[in-house]
Amino acid sequence: MPILEQGTYFVYSVQPEDTLYSIANRFGSNVPAVSVMNAVYPPFTDPGMIYPKDRLIIPYPYSPRAHVYYVVQPGDTIQSIAQSFAVSTKRLVEANPQLNNPDAIEEFELLEIPSRIYAVNTRDSLNSISRQTGTPVQRTIQANQGRSSFSPDVLYPGYGLIIP
Repeated sequence: MPILEQGTYFVYSVQPEDTLYSIANRFGSNVPAVSVMNAVYPPFTDPGMIYPKDRLIIPYPYSPRAHVYYVVQPGDTIQSIAQSFAVSTKRLVEANPQLNNPDAIEEFELLEIPSRIYAVNTRDSLNSISRQTGTPVQRTIQANQGRSSFSPDVLYPGYGLIIP
């Protein structure tokens, strides 16, 4: 049975001057949870080392339902967001009924992404996760491109994968 994490998650692109502490605080999370979910700890990286435009998963575990939200970035469109998360534009629009005009999304607006978060286990591979979740490997790779510490060849225990 796959370990699809419960709670709410935010996919956030690091801005200049952000720190792990400021990001965790902004979303009601904590630095250790953000660090594990994104493999931002030794020996993979220096503690807390993040860079502008890194896409991080920020866990907010106090929600009983599983939700994944994306923080809209400058230049994003519904089509580009759907493509980056390996979901159809139609599914993305359907998941966000609050949008009056999907062609006019605002910077830093929250959009629900029809995806789940999977916490990697010690013996996991993308192939085993694909079998467990029923999601093709290539879609999982596409949804996680641009993420800090993501490599299709090496998965770290506790690392959060976006599963479309």
